Amino acid sequence: MNKACRLTRLDRWLLCLIAIVYSLFALHDLGVRTAPETPMTLTPDCGYCLIFPTDVSPYAMCWFDGPQPDPRQDPAVTVLYSTLDDPQNYFHQQDISFGKVFTWQSTSLNQWDMQGGQLVITLLLDREVPVMELVFVDKDGNRLLPENSSLFPGLFDEQDALPLWLGFRNGMYFDEIYHARSAYEMLHGLYCYENTHPPLGKLLIGVGILIFGMNPFGWRIVGTLFGIAMLPLMYVFCKRMTRSTPLSVLGCWLLAFDFMHFVQTRIATIDVYITFYVIAMYLFMYEYVFLTANDKRLKTAARPLLLCGVSMGLGIACKWTGVYAGVGLAVIFFASLLSQRRNWESAADYRRRAWRTIGLCVVFFVVIPAVIYCLSYIPFEDGSSHSTLRKMLDNQRDMFAYHIGEISDHRFASRWYEWPIMKKPIWYFADIITGSEENGGLRQNISAFGNPAVWWLGIPAAIYMLWRALRRKDPTAAFLLVGYCAQFLPWSLISRTTFIYHYFPSVPFVVLMLIHSLSRLKLSPRALRTVCLGYGALAFGLFLLFYPVLSGQSVEASFITEHLRWLDSWVLTLE
Repeated sequence: MNKACRLTRLDRWLLCLIAIVYSLFALHDLGVRTAPETPMTLTPDCGYCLIFPTDVSPYAMCWFDGPQPDPRQDPAVTVLYSTLDDPQNYFHQQDISFGKVFTWQSTSLNQWDMQGGQLVITLLLDREVPVMELVFVDKDGNRLLPENSSLFPGLFDEQDALPLWLGFRNGMYFDEIYHARSAYEMLHGLYCYENTHPPLGKLLIGVGILIFGMNPFGWRIVGTLFGIAMLPLMYVFCKRMTRSTPLSVLGCWLLAFDFMHFVQTRIATIDVYITFYVIAMYLFMYEYVFLTANDKRLKTAARPLLLCGVSMGLGIACKWTGVYAGVGLAVIFFASLLSQRRNWESAADYRRRAWRTIGLCVVFFVVIPAVIYCLSYIPFEDGSSHSTLRKMLDNQRDMFAYHIGEISDHRFASRWYEWPIMKKPIWYFADIITGSEENGGLRQNISAFGNPAVWWLGIPAAIYMLWRALRRKDPTAAFLLVGYCAQFLPWSLISRTTFIYHYFPSVPFVVLMLIHSLSRLKLSPRALRTVCLGYGALAFGLFLLFYPVLSGQSVEASFITEHLRWLDSWVLTLE
């Protein structure tokens, strides 16, 4: 490897500093570390009568579901109200639905005129339901315990686990209800509720659950750590590409404080993992093309190709969009292989080396990824007794049918050409907090979109890369453009419902194109440092400005509508 691209001590210190600063934001308020753990399975063959003390009036019922025996159907629960004096004479009935697992839910209870006597609430279920905890509260939020709670072990033993406010900190939001849930199910050999993506990303979520438990922090921490781990990859990529410490710092900083990177790595979905592996794939392919491809020793060139192939296998085992990256890698590899011809004096030696390299790539980019992909299905359960191989093959058919047929009228859906301009951010979480009504009330929101200083400036950077690739024959510009287009343009062929977060694996290339563009400017070292500091300050300033709607922190509604809604199509809070 070219020694010029190694990190210096200064590089390592600066990289650590960026990672620490970003981690302070990323790990803050990630989610609670506690949740109910002891379930009681309620069955449909009997009613569960809960007797309350005299003059006690439950106002709401809260519950925390466990994993469902059959996750394909949500259990229906009938709530009946009677008095202890006449328990068979029900004077009210209310139907609710369980099934939103590992998330606190609540419902207001019907109010009644008891006319004396003790209240009895009877729960009737249409199917078996494991409930981790059941809590009744009055209008003031005080917990009310049934007199006969001791008859229901596991149902009323963790009353303090009920949070004061139900939200993203103590439950699932957006697609966590699929991915984090399936991570738990795979860990426990249960039917996998989410089967529209390969298993590896959910297994990685499961690592956090295994260590920290089935709670919001547990199912989010690994994705957040992967988001932090992207930063060293980006720093090394920029360093090898530019040989510049200021530009490497800037590239790492821009990725760290891009809005999409921050939001998408703090939610327990699988997009963070495919994005991490896409960066790794292209970093190792860059090492091959620019640093080792012309080394006469095949072993030297084989190392980055092996690491690239393993990264590709891991990426595809997280999400099929890793195949898009594979196409881009193939284009770059064969273009590089053809360009190497001029570096060999003997055509025979070149052909021998080329065929040996292709043979290695068959192993590295076909055999190894196929093995990784198949192995990821070992913990996958589809309700059948088939072999792992058969389950894997059946799931490919089911996934393909889902993705070509998943078309819905979603409020925050957007098309691929709208993503770079950020026409429509996707709204993950929203809640209204009481107080400050004169300013519209306090709001908590989480939306995913990009940092304008990165995404909007990335558009002219991409055009500049195209010009440099075609007119200046710039190989680095061509490399970045292929990587960017491989992740972005296939979405133009997709008919299914799409969202702006599908652009996330393209964002690292946006950053790299910006850095390469700056590296082409004829700036003095002092001017370059000034530009990097100014640009980095702009990106960080915007991150701080939008931080409330990226992290779910409480902020006045008027602040969001007056200062953060830059485009009419940006819906960032409840209105």
